[in-house]
Amino acid sequence: LAKDFGLKTKVELDQEKLKKDYWNDQEGFYNDDLKNHALSSDFLLGYVTGLFNLASKSDHARTVRMIDYIETHGLAEPLPIKYQVSKRSKAPLFVRLFVPNYGTNMIWSYWGAQYITLLMDVYRHTGKKRYLDLATNHAKTYEACIVRDGGFAETFDESGNFMQSAVYKSIRITGWVVQFEYAQHLIRQASRDKS
Repeated sequence: LAKDFGLKTKVELDQEKLKKDYWNDQEGFYNDDLKNHALSSDFLLGYVTGLFNLASKSDHARTVRMIDYIETHGLAEPLPIKYQVSKRSKAPLFVRLFVPNYGTNMIWSYWGAQYITLLMDVYRHTGKKRYLDLATNHAKTYEACIVRDGGFAETFDESGNFMQSAVYKSIRITGWVVQFEYAQHLIRQASRDKS
C-alpha cells in the first residue's frame, strides 16, 4: 500500500538509516560498526542481502568508492579479501593469542568470492574494463591457491598462505567454492560477450 501511494516502507527507511549511519564519507566505505571507524569485509553482507543496489546512483557511487579503497589499501592483495585494514582485533583474548590475525588481516575466501562477484556486477553496470580485469586477476590468484592447497580453503593468512597455527587450521574444502564458481562463470560470460 505504501508503494501504491509513493511512500517509503519502514524497511526502506531503515535501510536508508543504516546507510546514513554507517557510511564513512571521508574515507569512502561503510564502517565496521558505529564505534570502529574501519572497513570490514562484512560490508559485503549489504551487497549479498540486497541492501546495496547498483541501480541506485548513490549505492553505485559508494560501491565504487569502497572498491577503490579496498584496492588502494591492499585489502585485495595478495588475494581478496582481508577482513579489515586494522591490525587491532576485537576477538576474545584466547583467539588474539593463538590466531592473532583472525579478526584483522586474515583473508576469507567466501568474502573474496563475493568481492569478485561484486566487481563483475559493477563491470556489468559500467562496462568499464578495469572491473573485469580486477575480477579476472583475483580469480586467477584463487585458482592458483586451489591447485597449491588442494581445495578451496576457508581462510588464508595475510600473505595468502593456507591459514594454520598451533591451535587453528583452515579447512581445505568448503561449500563456499560455489560462490567462486559463480564468479568464474560471470567472468567467462563477460569474456565471451566481448569477443
